[in-house]
Amino acid sequence: MNGTGKDQILEAARRVIARSGIKDASMQAIAEEAGMTKGGLYYHYQGKDYILFELADRFLKEAVAPVKESLVTGNSKEELFNVILNGIARRLYNSEHNKLQFYLTHEAVLEKEELHELVVRKFKGWLDTTEEAIDVLYDFPDIKFKRALASSTVAMIDGQAIQLILEEDMVKTEELLSLWEAFFKAGIPAMIEYIRKNSLE
Repeated sequence: MNGTGKDQILEAARRVIARSGIKDASMQAIAEEAGMTKGGLYYHYQGKDYILFELADRFLKEAVAPVKESLVTGNSKEELFNVILNGIARRLYNSEHNKLQFYLTHEAVLEKEELHELVVRKFKGWLDTTEEAIDVLYDFPDIKFKRALASSTVAMIDGQAIQLILEEDMVKTEELLSLWEAFFKAGIPAMIEYIRKNSLE
């Protein structure tokens, strides 16, 4: 099998999950799929959840990378809007990743301290990137509630992803994406104006 040891393991884990689901993706099953011993698996990862975390993390890095690149290169606001909408679309259409993320969040909340720290760090990173995008898009770097707005935006995406996991036909993804466009172009500016007019800053 080509690739590094970790690449082998992650690809094997992806295949096992696709075939058997997250619950039955045991270390033994992943090791057999990767063509290595369980000891070889543990050489790279502490356990199953850490393999799944890296799978989810790699997807998210790929999804967020264009947004970060757009912020660094100084693309136009319209280009940044489009990059963000494409990232949201990629997230909502990827049920495999969404199931992984919510499984890991569930495990982190319940009991696993090290996994909890990894997931919290990841959420904070999403909020930081979202705040930076708000600065660029709306020219209000000092606006109050910016962190809350970033948190609410991430929470909305997560909530929609959960709905689509539960039932794909609950709402059309295309309609959600149209709503996101309206939210970024009209909803957030209206909220900022409301905050300013009502002296909430």
